[in-house]
Amino acid sequence: MTNFLSDYIQSGQGFFPSDIGQGYRCSATLSDGTHLPCVILRKPKEMVDLLLVRLEEERGGRGIFKQVSNDPYRKFVGTLFTGRNLIRDFDIKSVSPSPFAMPLDLLKQIKAESIMGWTGFVFEMTDGKLFSYGTTFNFEFFDLPEGYDFTDVKLIHNHSYLNENGDISLLRGHAAGFLDTRSKLIIYREKVFFECFVGDHD
Repeated sequence: MTNFLSDYIQSGQGFFPSDIGQGYRCSATLSDGTHLPCVILRKPKEMVDLLLVRLEEERGGRGIFKQVSNDPYRKFVGTLFTGRNLIRDFDIKSVSPSPFAMPLDLLKQIKAESIMGWTGFVFEMTDGKLFSYGTTFNFEFFDLPEGYDFTDVKLIHNHSYLNENGDISLLRGHAAGFLDTRSKLIIYREKVFFECFVGDHD
């Protein structure tokens, strides 16, 4: 029933490297007609292998959750079940490339992190228009200005943003000015996405 998902993964479309297992970005239509524009397909084995190691680390008090919880094992297990947007592979009717999946050649040009907890950059389009982008952590999917797609990007200005005058300003060394005005600026952000694990867990 889900062979078409395995075929999509095998095609390599929307590839996104990750330390929790390689992902393949797509849009998905569910069996009830619901359309999800941002979905990552993953093979579960790499994730399961990683989680087994992490579980043992947290159980033994050697994991990262010991810094934030008196019961790091319980905290980690709870995060596993409540911290991800998941859909089941058999609920997907069809998939197609996602327009919000930034191509790898662009992603590789983005230099993280601009200031603590924030990566900012400006896209310069082929028509000369400028658009400010930013993310706190996720790079899987990004919003797009109306009428544009990622093939329209001519140049990336790293560690930058568009100030209130529409000019490019640097983030590094000028974080205070950015933080003071961020709520007034138009910034295109990362998009919410769902994950789907395809195939056997072994």
